[in-house]
Formats: sequence, C-alpha cells, structure tokens
Amino acid sequence: MGKLEFYSNYLQNAKTPNQDWRNLQQEFVSEMFENTTILRTDLYEEGLPFDFDFKSNPECWVGTVIDVTTGLTKSADDYRSLYFKNLEHDAPRGRYYKWNDNYWIVYETTTDLETIATCNIRRCNNWLKWLNDKGEVIQYPCVIENTLTSANAQVAKVITQANSHIDIIVQGNEETLKIYKNLRINKIVHNHCEMIIKYI
Repeated sequence: MGKLEFYSNYLQNAKTPNQDWRNLQQEFVSEMFENTTILRTDLYEEGLPFDFDFKSNPECWVGTVIDVTTGLTKSADDYRSLYFKNLEHDAPRGRYYKWNDNYWIVYETTTDLETIATCNIRRCNNWLKWLNDKGEVIQYPCVIENTLTSANAQVAKVITQANSHIDIIVQGNEETLKIYKNLRINKIVHNHCEMIIKYI
C-alpha cells in the first residue's frame, strides 16, 4: 500500500520537460523585471471578457515594432509592443489598453514560438460612434486609415484620386458586431471610398 501512495504522490508532482522549461523561463524573466528601469507603471488594460474597464495594471515593458517587410522600425507614435512579466499573460486581439493619454488596441498577439508573453498594439486615432436600437449612443476607440487598393487612378468628373477604401479597425464585441451595412456612423467618409470595418 505504501508503494502505491509513493507512486501516486510522484504522479501528482511530476513535471514534463515543457513544464520544467517554462518554470525556469519564468524565473529568468521575473529576475529581468526585478533589475530594470523600464518597467511601465502607467499602462492599464481592459478586463476580460471585453468590458472597457481599465483597472488592471500589468507588469510590462513597452518597446518598438519592426516592420517585417522593410526591417525598419514602425512609427513609435502609433505602433508599440508590450512584453509581460507573466509568461501566461493573456493579451488577445482586440483588447484595449490605456497608455500615454491614448487608447491602444491589440492587433497581434503572442505566438507559440515566443519565449515571453508579448503583443503588438496600435494607437486608436478616432472614435466609432453610432446609435443602437434603443437610441443610445455607443462609442469605441478605433483606427481609421485610408488603404490603397490599386495603383491606377480613379477618375471622376471633377477630380482624379487614388483607388482606395477606408479601413476601420475596432474591437469585435457584443456591441460592435451589431453594426450592419449602411448604418450611419458619426465620422467623415471621403467621396468615392468604400468603408470596410475590420473586427479584431
């Protein structure tokens, strides 16, 4: 009977090589965070599931983002990366952060190849506002950008302009997923441009 108890205890406490590596990696990252001067204390993240409530203040570093196509740093005013102390930190796409007097949205999150929990965030440059079925004003931070779709110019009677459409990047949540085609949204839409909403 004693041998079975020993074996049962062993199974409960046994670690796989993966678990053992993650524990060692967490100790290493924790030590790095203890001996640093770049720890952010002014960054707040939205609660999960998405609730637009910014009470949590995760231990993290803020870095720059490298464009994979050019190898150059993207504008630090609009693109940043976050590196979290906790290797299990969850930063799903669409999560909002408040930092540096702006709202930021996660557009790229941690992959299995990374040894630290990280995500890329983009600064929201506008607000998406509309009326819901009850007549209430709903608004969420978003990114609005003009995306070129063709190298050929678009010719109208009055002007010649580039073929493009407007992309709106916003969190896909219970409210925004109710947006339907041709819903009047309180924003300026350029003439001859198609508006495409990208939920993340």
